[in-house]
Amino acid sequence: MEDFCWEEQISPDTHYRLQRKYSGLQVGAAKRLKALEVENSELKQLLAEAVLAIDGFSGWHTMKKRSSPVFSTLQRQLVHDGSCPELAF
Repeated sequence: MEDFCWEEQISPDTHYRLQRKYSGLQVGAAKRLKALEVENSELKQLLAEAVLAIDGFSGWHTMKKRSSPVFSTLQRQLVHDGSCPELAF
């Protein structure tokens, strides 16, 4: 296993994390899961851009707290996921 990790240039921790995530999946299912994760990330980015466009882009980054709880929840989720780091204050 250590030789495999060395050849693939990944850490053993990464190997075990991926093994837990993808064990039991067929190759096609694993590829579909990865494609869905990429699509989900793209959709989150589009949603964040739409929220910014609706909310008005100018001055949003200088405000300490947004008035909309939906926007604040969405912002925290997108920043936490890493999908939209530009929303971080």
